[in-house]
Amino acid sequence: MADDFFDLKYSILLEEWKACGSNIGRLDGIVFTIRGWAITTTTAAIAYAYTKADPEVCMLVLIPLLLLWIIDAMFKTFQRVFIVRSKEIEQYLVSDQFKVDFDGRSPSFVTPVLSSRFGQGSIGGRLGELFAQAFLRNVVATYVSLIIFSLCSYVVIATRIG
Repeated sequence: MADDFFDLKYSILLEEWKACGSNIGRLDGIVFTIRGWAITTTTAAIAYAYTKADPEVCMLVLIPLLLLWIIDAMFKTFQRVFIVRSKEIEQYLVSDQFKVDFDGRSPSFVTPVLSSRFGQGSIGGRLGELFAQAFLRNVVATYVSLIIFSLCSYVVIATRIG
């Protein structure tokens, strides 16, 4: 019976690990789409502002751009849960504890725990995590460059018509 229980827990652990990997990739695709929307929205607004000689449009586009930045960060917080759990599983599988558990056919690693991590913590803590993800290097680089592009376009268009 112990062999069956260990094998069952081990297979659940491997399935959880696979699910983490597939969700990390799926969320990467969603984030890529959100960033595509941000780039498209900004570019379209600036093109419109340039053709209509209306620099205020360059400032208006900052509103949806900031909203997309927040949505991007929100999906990054979801992805972070899967990344952390995947690392925990990987660390367990390469640990000496796994060898002990395998030899004794008695799992010590708790699985599954993934669903319990969503929605945990205070509102302030979750907002803090959202801001932490919003200011990751690859996230901030996208949105800050789009904001700078919008502001520079405002100056260029305003100078052109003024």
